[in-house]
Amino acid sequence: MALDTTIGGAAADSYGTLAAFEAYASTMGWTLTGGAADHNAVMRRAALYLDRNYIWIGGKATQAAARQWPRNISELVDGFAVPGNSIPMPIIYAQFELAWIAHGGTDLFATVTTGAISKAKVKVDVIEESFEYKSPKEHPLFTSIEGMIAPYHTGNRLGGGFGSIGLVR
Repeated sequence: MALDTTIGGAAADSYGTLAAFEAYASTMGWTLTGGAADHNAVMRRAALYLDRNYIWIGGKATQAAARQWPRNISELVDGFAVPGNSIPMPIIYAQFELAWIAHGGTDLFATVTTGAISKAKVKVDVIEESFEYKSPKEHPLFTSIEGMIAPYHTGNRLGGGFGSIGLVR
């Protein structure tokens, strides 16, 4: 089934088109395997990841919109107004980057169960170092998109893990 990229559409399931994703992949030197159905699936998954994991600035442009973008944003982003009838290219590129990660077999919605080290304790002779583990229920962080979407979200993530709260102003 083809992607629905209608901006603000009630049935939209993607921010970017399949043709644009394939062109982006080619520009990046990525080799996509599989066919259009596989590529559409990872594109849908990537859009869901963006919508479900970030608290975006502004508010949805229309209540009926299936996606979180377009948005009504009163503040400037990098010194420019963001039109409420379009999707910023960094959001679309982030979807492409996530789709590529999913294409490689990574589950975008996986929960990391091993816990991340924030501190550790090791003692060698008189030298001692401490380790502390974060909550094991953290979500994966995809650094390939974080910088590109940073101006568009509040800095909070939905479901950010143990002890985190989302603040919306």
